[in-house]
Amino acid sequence: MKRALLLLALFVVGCGGPQTAIQTPDGKVTVQDGKTTIQTDDGKTVTSTTDGQGNVEVKSSDGTSMKMSDGKVETVEEKGNKASLGVLVSEAEVGYPFYPGATVVEHGSSKVESDGKTNFMITLTTADSPSKVTDFYKGNFDPKDLTTMTQGESSILGGHWKNGEEGAVTASVEDGKTKIILTVARKK
Repeated sequence: MKRALLLLALFVVGCGGPQTAIQTPDGKVTVQDGKTTIQTDDGKTVTSTTDGQGNVEVKSSDGTSMKMSDGKVETVEEKGNKASLGVLVSEAEVGYPFYPGATVVEHGSSKVESDGKTNFMITLTTADSPSKVTDFYKGNFDPKDLTTMTQGESSILGGHWKNGEEGAVTASVEDGKTKIILTVARKK
């Protein structure tokens, strides 16, 4: 309930003029020059800054932060875990080839660093069939640990890549194209 009141106050203040401040039962909300600050009665602070071009940055006094710009979202939480969504991830960074001739989907990839692992998810599209895509990737998996499944117009591979990292390849037909989702879980 407290968060709902603060968010409502944030919305109301955001609709105000160049500088506005209101006191809520749980703290104070201030807006000035594209910057909104929520100060709770227990001393915690959350600041949101907008640059007027649709880019937003939110920071909390506990070290948590989030940036949103150009279809990308990047977060860092107080333990240092990070997530980057909608970012471009390269073949070199992932360590595995992207399907030949496939197109990387804009804002369709992510990189999450958490609890000693880096997890990648890359989304690609191709005109080739799902089975052709999974056939291409089969040789990159450890055959003793490989799980395969085909259902309708979808093919899935999962298990450990030959270097021991966990991963999967999913290929399914969507809107007349094969959508490929390549995942890798790497220990740091």
